[in-house]
Amino acid sequence: IQVGANEGRDDDPIRPYLLKYPWRGVLIEPQPEVFERLKENYAGLESRLSFENVAISSNTAPLQLYRLPPGATPSDSIVSFDPKIIAKQSGMKPQDMVAISVPTARLDDIILKHQLTKVDVLQLDTEGYDWVVLQTLDLTKSRPLLIRFEQGHLSPKAIGTMIQHLNQHDYLVYYGGYESDSLALRKDFILP
Repeated sequence: IQVGANEGRDDDPIRPYLLKYPWRGVLIEPQPEVFERLKENYAGLESRLSFENVAISSNTAPLQLYRLPPGATPSDSIVSFDPKIIAKQSGMKPQDMVAISVPTARLDDIILKHQLTKVDVLQLDTEGYDWVVLQTLDLTKSRPLLIRFEQGHLSPKAIGTMIQHLNQHDYLVYYGGYESDSLALRKDFILP
C-alpha cells in the first residue's frame, strides 16, 4: 500500500519495484488531477494495481488539503493538511495556498475493500500526516513487514509517539534523520 502515491514518477520509491517485479498493491492519492496522472503512469498494470482517490483519515468526513496554485513551481502536485508545510517547501506564503476538499477513508477500510490478506510494504508520504494515517491501521490485524514513513514534517512529540506505538507492536524503527525517510521493520522479519 502506498499512501500519497502522487503521480508515481520521479523520486517515487515504489515505482521501480512495481515496474520490475509482479508486485500487487493499492496506490492512494487524494488529488483528483494528480490521481488521473498516477493511473496513466501505471497504465497496463491494472490487473495487479488498484487505485484509490481518497485521503486517509480517522474521520470519514471530507478533509481539507492545501496545495500550490495551478502552474506554480517547483511542483504543483504536493499537498498537505497544513498550508505552512507546502509554503515552506515552495518558498511561497501560506495564504497563497489553494484549499481543496477530498473524500477520506481509513487504511483498515481500504484493506477490507480490496480484500488484502497480507500487506508486506506500507509506504507513507503524506507531508506531515503520516502519524495520523498510521493510526487508521490496526497493527494487531494487518502487520506489514516494512513501514516507510516521512518524519520531516512531524513534531518531535508526534515522532516519539509514533515510534513508541510501532515499538509496542514489535517493530524496530530506523530513524532516517530530518531529510530522509525512516523505516519500521517487523521484528520477526529481521530477527530469528
